[in-house]
Amino acid sequence: MTAGVAQMAQGTVLLLGTDPAWQASWHQALAGSWPRLQVMTVETDALPVHLAPLVAAGTPLVSLVCAEGEACEAAVGLLRRAAPAAVVALASDPGEPAGADLLCIADDLVRLDGDTALRVAALLRRAQERADTERSRRDREALRRQGEERDLAARRYEGIAEHAEQAILTFDREDRIDYLNPAMVALSGYTVEELAGQPCVVLFFEDDREAALTRLAARKRGWRAKSQFRIRRRDGAAVWVEGTGAPMRDGRGRVIGRLSMLTDITDRRAHDHRVRQALADRETLLREVHHRVRNNFQIISSLFNLQFHDLEQADLRGRIRDTQNRIATMALLHALLYQSDDLATARADQYLARIVDVLVRSYDAGHITVSVEADPVRLCTDNGMRFGLIVNELVSNAFKHAFPGRGPGQVHVRLRFLGPADASPEVTLEVADNGIGFVEDGAPTGRGLGLQLVRDMVGQLEGRVDVLPPPGAIVRMSFPADRVIR
Repeated sequence: MTAGVAQMAQGTVLLLGTDPAWQASWHQALAGSWPRLQVMTVETDALPVHLAPLVAAGTPLVSLVCAEGEACEAAVGLLRRAAPAAVVALASDPGEPAGADLLCIADDLVRLDGDTALRVAALLRRAQERADTERSRRDREALRRQGEERDLAARRYEGIAEHAEQAILTFDREDRIDYLNPAMVALSGYTVEELAGQPCVVLFFEDDREAALTRLAARKRGWRAKSQFRIRRRDGAAVWVEGTGAPMRDGRGRVIGRLSMLTDITDRRAHDHRVRQALADRETLLREVHHRVRNNFQIISSLFNLQFHDLEQADLRGRIRDTQNRIATMALLHALLYQSDDLATARADQYLARIVDVLVRSYDAGHITVSVEADPVRLCTDNGMRFGLIVNELVSNAFKHAFPGRGPGQVHVRLRFLGPADASPEVTLEVADNGIGFVEDGAPTGRGLGLQLVRDMVGQLEGRVDVLPPPGAIVRMSFPADRVIR
């Protein structure tokens, strides 16, 4: 019986005593016959270090204190504070004829009878009971604290939800509504009692329910992006909301429902719609303006055309034609703006190509080959017309003066955007021909309106003009990029 008790006994025995003979006797009495028992000799000062892991693990703990000639009150007091569940007993030397008296220190002094094995086993049982009791107490305390923390968190989150401006709902595993805050009550027009326990689709119009279920399935797969949709108020009115959501999980990470937060964006959508409508109206108005300006230019050109046929002087007819070409150049820009997406810029290559096409027809210049090369830039509304008039005047001048006798020739129009790293970006415009060139000190000949327009327009665009030497006539102009393109 004693052997069976010894085999089953487990726990830790602390030997508190400075007498080496007493320590050796108890080590010999316990170590050989208690295979599952841990026996430790601990100095009083080292008690806290050794007790901490034993108490944390809930190990049954027995402390034997030397009963003869030892002042162990301090050690016992330390034990009581550090390990309340430990069993403390006064122990004489087990090798003496007295038979190892054990006096258990509890509320009352209890002398344990029987041989050493039975007495130690009784102490260990009591230590186990106390360890179990202490473990149960700690478990109950931990559960109580967890419950209090959950209650506190629930009250805190409920307080946040109750005072939040956003509408908040929670749903159970079956997607039934189990909570809605006051903001959701105000948004939906339903009372808490009317919505509690209802399926989530009750908040949607019949036509929107399929899309709502699709969003719900995506939310369950972890999708958290915001989405905009409408819900149905109790009075049947539609309310547009922006919603987001997330799964709710228990302490083990299992999904127990989901949380949704909704923001009323009905007014914002209405405002956005008004803004979009206003922009659409403005776009329509701008298109109409460009269209009417172009038509007015065409009317003016037609009036000049009527006068053109009544004139007999070649010089006057030439001036009328030049004026019509300038009007056509300005009208072309409005035509391109009318067709553009942003109504504020026009593609430079299209504009220059159409100017040249008009001039070829106007001057019957089929014998002259004209090429247009332009980088993909867009001319701004304010200065694009000046740019076009410069091209009009220089190409017209080439058609009229560069090729006497209507001989064959070539005219090149080049537009380049230059953006060096160490300087401000520039736009260069070059009009070149292989004709007879300029004859007065290398400068463009003539003091007529056309060349005066070129000088004025280049100055207004803060540009500069360079005339390159023959062969032919080459006029190269440079402009700050921000004055010409966008």
